Amino acid sequence: MGGGLFAGGFYFTKIILIESINNIQQTNALNIQMIKERLDSLTNELLVLKSEISTTDQTLSSTGNIQAELSKKN
Repeated sequence: MGGGLFAGGFYFTKIILIESINNIQQTNALNIQMIKERLDSLTNELLVLKSEISTTDQTLSSTGNIQAELSKKN
């Protein structure tokens, strides 16, 4: 009789552990997906910033060239 209780307890403990592991895996999968989406969003924001900085650089360079040409004429 004692062996049966032990085996039953082991069986139910195993089921609970498996369910807990499955819940943790599902939570981790959701967290990883959220992290991936956030990284994708940050990557897109950085690409936009890079483009804007490049445009600003070109504008500043052009302004500098115009000022240099005007200085030559004076």
